[in-house]
Amino acid sequence: MQNLKKVQASHILQKSTKSRNPVDRYRNVKITRSEEEAMNNIIHIRNQLENNLDKFAQLAEQYSECGSAKDGGDLGQFERGQMQKAFEDVR
Repeated sequence: MQNLKKVQASHILQKSTKSRNPVDRYRNVKITRSEEEAMNNIIHIRNQLENNLDKFAQLAEQYSECGSAKDGGDLGQFERGQMQKAFEDVR
C-alpha cells in the first residue's frame, strides 16, 4: 500500500452537549442535544446517504455543525498530525 503524504476528507459533524466545543460553528448556535440525540441524527443522515452518496454535500450543508458545512463538509487536504487524533486514527 502506498504511503500517502496528504489525504482529502469530507464529513458531517453532529455535536452534543458533551462535545469538546458544543457550538455549531457554521450557524453559531449553542448545542443543547444529548449524545443519544446526536447519534440518532447521525443514523438518520446515514440512512439518507445509503445509495445516494451524491447527496453528501447537500446533507453536509444542511446538517453538519462544523464550519466545513459551507463547503459541503469538505475538509480539504491535510497531512498526518494536522487533525485531532480520533479523526487521524480512522483516516
